[in-house]
Amino acid sequence: MSYFFEESIKNTLSNIRELERQTLHQARVSLRDLPGGANKKFNPQAGQTITTNKSARKDYINEDKARIKIRDFEYIPRFLSNSFIPGGEDRYIDAFFSYQHEIELKDIHQSHRSNMQQSNRSNMQQSYGRQIEDIRNVSMYKGMITAGYKQITSKEQLFSCIHQLMFIHFILFMNRIKHGDMHMKNIKWIKYNLDGVDYFNIRAFDFGHAVFDCHGRHGGQRYDDLHYLFKRTSQKLFLAGAWEGRRRLRDLARGADKMEKHYPLHSLILKHNVPNLHRHSERDVIYRLQREGELLEKSLRSIQNKSPNSHDDCSNVLHFFIRTAERIVFFINYPAAMNY
Repeated sequence: MSYFFEESIKNTLSNIRELERQTLHQARVSLRDLPGGANKKFNPQAGQTITTNKSARKDYINEDKARIKIRDFEYIPRFLSNSFIPGGEDRYIDAFFSYQHEIELKDIHQSHRSNMQQSNRSNMQQSYGRQIEDIRNVSMYKGMITAGYKQITSKEQLFSCIHQLMFIHFILFMNRIKHGDMHMKNIKWIKYNLDGVDYFNIRAFDFGHAVFDCHGRHGGQRYDDLHYLFKRTSQKLFLAGAWEGRRRLRDLARGADKMEKHYPLHSLILKHNVPNLHRHSERDVIYRLQREGELLEKSLRSIQNKSPNSHDDCSNVLHFFIRTAERIVFFINYPAAMNY
C-alpha cells in the first residue's frame, strides 16, 4: 500500500521547477485592507507578511530557527532519487514547507548593493508604513492559495494532500519540532498540473508558535502536533486551551467560518468536493481519526530510538506514518471494511 504514498510525494517533487517564486508587485497599500489578524497582515500581491506590532516580530526568530533546523535534516527516504528532485535529493524538504524569511537582494551586483538595499528598504517602509524589520518575504509564493481543500474535486487530489500532510508531520516529528499552530490557515496550497490533471502541493507555514528540541522517549511536546491532528486536542496551556475549546464550540453553534481554520485532517475528509465519494459523518470521522492517532502514537512510542541522525530510526518512524496515511485513505474509500 505504500506505493500510493510514495507516488504522491514523487509527483509533488517532480513539479518543483514549476513552483518557483514569481516576480511580484510592490505598491503602496493600506494595512487595513490586507487579510490577516491583529498581529500580522499578508500582502498576496507582493508575497510578503507584515507584523503590525513589535511583539509579533518575535515570531520571526522561530521562523529562522525552523528553516535552519529542517533544512539540516539529512535523511532521504529510499524511494526518492535525483530523477524526482531537481537540484538534488537534499531539496525534497523544500517542497513541504514555506517560510517567512528575511528580505534578500542576492541578484544585485556588489558595487551597487548598498545603495539598492537602502532604496529597497525605503520603498518597503513607505509601502506599509512599517519598519523594514516588520516585513518578510514568503518563500514559494507562486500559485499559493488559501482553503485549497475546498477546490479538491478528485480522489487523487484528496489522497495526495493527506499523504503530504502526514509526510510533513513525519519531518517535524523526526526533527523534534512542535509546530504548535498547524491549522488550515497555516497550511498553504499550491496548485500544479501533472499530465493534464490538477494537483495540490501543501506546505506548512508560520512557525511563530514552534517549540524545538522536544526530546525523550515519551516525547513531551513532541507528540502535541499529532494530538491536535488526530484528536483535536488544544496545544495551548490548560486555561487558555479550555477557553479556546469553548470559543470554538460557540463559533460552531453560530455557523462561523472561523471553525474552518481548525483540524486540517478532519477538514480534508469532511469538506472536499469530490463527487461520488462516500460522505462520512463528522462523528464517524472524529472517532476513526482518534483511533488512528492512538495507534500511530502507540507504534511510535514502541520504537526505542528516534534520532533524526539515524537512517534506520527515520525509516522505522516513516513506516508507521505511511501505514497510518494509507489506512486513512482506505477508510475514505471503503468505510465498511475498516475494523479495529
